[in-house]
Amino acid sequence: MTGPLQGAALENVAETVAFFVPPDRPARLALELAGPERLSFAQVVALHRAWLGWRPARPLALPGWWRACFTGRATWRAGWAGARRCAAPRGPRSATAPSATRRPGRN
Repeated sequence: MTGPLQGAALENVAETVAFFVPPDRPARLALELAGPERLSFAQVVALHRAWLGWRPARPLALPGWWRACFTGRATWRAGWAGARRCAAPRGPRSATAPSATRRPGRN
């Protein structure tokens, strides 16, 4: 379960950022931007689905023990399948990696 969400409109975020860009404004300021409405997670999902033109989602109520069991097994399987290696690569993994990792003087 999540708590209520208060999404901020992109226009409001852009105006706030533009206000703090000039050098005479305060630096190192942490802001919490929030919109005027408090929405539940289900309401946010419904709004996004409607915006995308999708049908409303069918609610699926699962008992808490089942959610905990499923989440635990899914994370265990993801770790066993090597998801941690994908999440934190150790070295260059781009198309230019072979050229970037060659030793000088070798082709």
